[in-house]
Amino acid sequence: MGPITKVDPSPPAPIARAVAIGTTSSSPNRPSAGCDRSPCRSARGWLFTVAERIAIDQWRAANRRPELVTDMVPERAVDDATEQAVDRNLVLTALRTLSTDHRRVLFECYFRGASVAEAAETLGVPTGTIKSRTHYALRALRRATDDRGSIP
Repeated sequence: MGPITKVDPSPPAPIARAVAIGTTSSSPNRPSAGCDRSPCRSARGWLFTVAERIAIDQWRAANRRPELVTDMVPERAVDDATEQAVDRNLVLTALRTLSTDHRRVLFECYFRGASVAEAAETLGVPTGTIKSRTHYALRALRRATDDRGSIP
């Protein structure tokens, strides 16, 4: 395991400044400690009090849970093969509902990665037929998967 370093416990500059403003300000507009119980003299004073309390809370939280820095990469999540198996079964079942021509076109274009011209030459049909069969085959495949529980 790599070296672990502790983050600097001093508050960041904006928080330190807000805390300093809130704790050392002696402005007549600054509300008293009981401002939340009685009407404040000004909105500015109320805003300073709220900012001060937020800054103090953030500073305390940062000191309470310091960030640990390490050179070790966290473990990666393991892929779940169950979902892939279910999707594979769904697609195979949906492919079985297609006609032979539609399956052959999808096999050539998507599984083999052939272009429209290459698929047309392999199957011995015009390129326009490949395009239309691909369109209708994909539409039928989508309907078949929707009927059985679609893949998102």
